[in-house]
Amino acid sequence: MEPFNNHEMYLAAFSESLTDMQDYLLRVADGCEQITLLIHTGNTGEAMENLSLIIEGLTYVRTHMETAEMLLKLDYATLCIEKGVTVAVFIKEWERVWHDIAEASLHKDYSLLGDLVDYDLTTIVKQAQKLMAIFEHNVAESKVG
Repeated sequence: MEPFNNHEMYLAAFSESLTDMQDYLLRVADGCEQITLLIHTGNTGEAMENLSLIIEGLTYVRTHMETAEMLLKLDYATLCIEKGVTVAVFIKEWERVWHDIAEASLHKDYSLLGDLVDYDLTTIVKQAQKLMAIFEHNVAESKVG
Protein backbone atom coordinates (compact mmCIF):
# COMPACT_ATOMS: atom_id res chain seq x y z
CA MET A 1 0.00 0.00 0.00
CA GLU A 2 1.32 3.46 -0.94
CA PRO A 3 1.87 5.93 1.86
CA PHE A 4 -0.83 8.57 2.20
CA ASN A 5 0.29 11.87 0.67
CA ASN A 6 -1.49 14.93 2.06
CA HIS A 7 -0.23 17.18 -0.72
CA GLU A 8 -1.69 14.89 -3.38
CA MET A 9 -4.98 14.76 -1.48
CA TYR A 10 -5.16 18.56 -1.26
CA LEU A 11 -4.18 18.88 -4.90
CA ALA A 12 -6.95 16.49 -5.96
CA ALA A 13 -9.55 18.38 -3.89
CA PHE A 14 -8.31 21.70 -5.26
CA SER A 15 -8.46 20.38 -8.81
CA GLU A 16 -12.10 19.34 -8.35
CA SER A 17 -13.01 22.73 -6.92
CA LEU A 18 -11.49 24.55 -9.93
CA THR A 19 -14.30 23.28 -12.14
CA ASP A 20 -16.82 24.64 -9.65
CA MET A 21 -14.98 27.97 -9.61
CA GLN A 22 -15.06 28.22 -13.42
CA ASP A 23 -18.80 27.45 -13.46
CA TYR A 24 -19.42 29.96 -10.69
CA LEU A 25 -17.45 32.70 -12.46
CA LEU A 26 -19.55 32.19 -15.60
CA ARG A 27 -22.68 32.74 -13.50
CA VAL A 28 -21.09 35.81 -11.89
CA ALA A 29 -20.43 37.31 -15.31
CA ASP A 30 -24.13 36.86 -16.13
CA GLY A 31 -25.02 38.28 -12.72
CA CYS A 32 -22.97 41.42 -13.39
CA GLU A 33 -24.99 42.02 -16.55
CA GLN A 34 -28.20 41.51 -14.59
CA ILE A 35 -27.12 43.95 -11.86
CA THR A 36 -26.34 46.63 -14.43
CA LEU A 37 -29.74 46.13 -16.04
CA LEU A 38 -31.49 46.29 -12.65
CA ILE A 39 -29.72 49.54 -11.79
CA HIS A 40 -30.60 51.10 -15.15
CA THR A 41 -34.26 50.15 -14.70
CA GLY A 42 -34.41 51.56 -11.16
CA ASN A 43 -34.51 48.23 -9.32
CA THR A 44 -31.65 49.22 -7.03
CA GLY A 45 -32.80 47.13 -4.07
CA GLU A 46 -32.70 43.91 -6.06
CA ALA A 47 -29.43 45.00 -7.68
CA MET A 48 -27.85 45.50 -4.25
CA GLU A 49 -29.08 42.10 -3.04
CA ASN A 50 -27.58 40.42 -6.10
CA LEU A 51 -24.35 42.38 -5.74
CA SER A 52 -23.95 41.31 -2.12
CA LEU A 53 -24.34 37.66 -3.17
CA ILE A 54 -21.72 38.10 -5.89
CA ILE A 55 -19.31 39.77 -3.49
CA GLU A 56 -19.79 36.95 -1.00
CA GLY A 57 -19.03 34.38 -3.70
CA LEU A 58 -16.04 36.30 -5.03
CA THR A 59 -14.64 36.38 -1.50
CA TYR A 60 -14.55 32.59 -1.71
CA VAL A 61 -12.78 32.83 -5.08
CA ARG A 62 -10.22 35.13 -3.47
CA THR A 63 -9.63 32.55 -0.71
CA HIS A 64 -9.20 29.96 -3.44
CA MET A 65 -6.47 32.12 -4.96
CA GLU A 66 -4.61 32.18 -1.65
CA THR A 67 -4.86 28.39 -1.44
CA ALA A 68 -3.50 28.04 -4.98
CA GLU A 69 -0.55 30.27 -4.20
CA MET A 70 0.51 28.04 -1.31
CA LEU A 71 -0.50 24.65 -2.72
CA LEU A 72 1.00 25.20 -6.17
CA LYS A 73 3.94 27.27 -4.86
CA LEU A 74 3.21 30.12 -7.26
CA ASP A 75 4.94 33.49 -7.31
CA TYR A 76 2.17 36.04 -7.80
CA ALA A 77 4.70 38.82 -8.40
CA THR A 78 5.81 37.17 -11.65
CA LEU A 79 2.89 34.93 -12.71
CA CYS A 80 1.00 36.67 -15.52
CA ILE A 81 -2.71 36.33 -16.19
CA GLU A 82 -2.31 38.15 -19.47
CA LYS A 83 0.37 40.33 -21.01
CA GLY A 84 1.45 42.95 -18.49
CA VAL A 85 -0.92 41.78 -15.73
CA THR A 86 0.67 39.76 -12.95
CA VAL A 87 -1.48 38.13 -10.30
CA ALA A 88 -0.11 40.66 -7.79
CA VAL A 89 -1.28 43.55 -10.00
CA PHE A 90 -4.63 41.80 -10.50
CA ILE A 91 -5.10 41.49 -6.73
CA LYS A 92 -4.39 45.20 -6.24
CA GLU A 93 -6.91 46.04 -8.97
CA TRP A 94 -9.44 43.67 -7.36
CA GLU A 95 -8.98 45.48 -4.03
CA ARG A 96 -9.41 48.88 -5.72
CA VAL A 97 -12.62 47.76 -7.39
CA TRP A 98 -13.88 46.35 -4.06
CA HIS A 99 -13.17 49.68 -2.38
CA ASP A 100 -14.81 51.70 -5.16
CA ILE A 101 -17.92 49.48 -5.09
CA ALA A 102 -18.15 49.85 -1.31
CA GLU A 103 -17.84 53.65 -1.59
CA ALA A 104 -20.45 53.89 -4.37
CA SER A 105 -22.79 51.65 -2.36
CA LEU A 106 -22.30 53.69 0.80
CA HIS A 107 -23.14 56.91 -1.03
CA LYS A 108 -25.97 55.27 -3.00
CA ASP A 109 -24.33 56.41 -6.22
CA TYR A 110 -26.07 53.87 -8.41
CA SER A 111 -24.86 55.38 -11.67
CA LEU A 112 -21.24 54.91 -10.59
CA LEU A 113 -22.06 51.50 -9.12
CA GLY A 114 -23.56 50.37 -12.42
CA ASP A 115 -20.43 51.48 -14.27
CA LEU A 116 -18.14 49.78 -11.74
CA VAL A 117 -20.04 46.51 -12.07
CA ASP A 118 -20.37 46.76 -15.83
CA TYR A 119 -16.74 47.59 -16.56
CA ASP A 120 -14.45 46.99 -13.60
CA LEU A 121 -16.07 44.02 -11.88
CA THR A 122 -16.72 42.32 -15.20
CA THR A 123 -13.02 42.71 -16.05
CA ILE A 124 -12.07 41.25 -12.66
CA VAL A 125 -14.33 38.26 -13.29
CA LYS A 126 -12.86 37.66 -16.77
CA GLN A 127 -9.32 37.81 -15.39
CA ALA A 128 -10.30 35.48 -12.54
CA GLN A 129 -11.56 33.01 -15.16
CA LYS A 130 -8.17 33.17 -16.89
CA LEU A 131 -6.44 32.68 -13.55
CA MET A 132 -8.52 29.56 -12.79
CA ALA A 133 -7.39 28.16 -16.17
CA ILE A 134 -3.78 28.87 -15.20
CA PHE A 135 -4.36 27.05 -11.92
CA GLU A 136 -5.81 24.07 -13.82
CA HIS A 137 -2.69 24.01 -16.00
CA ASN A 138 -0.43 24.13 -12.95
CA VAL A 139 -2.35 21.35 -11.21
CA ALA A 140 -2.02 19.16 -14.32
CA GLU A 141 1.73 19.88 -14.46
CA SER A 142 2.23 19.05 -10.79
CA LYS A 143 0.45 15.72 -11.25
CA VAL A 144 2.85 14.86 -14.07
CA GLY A 145 5.96 16.10 -12.32
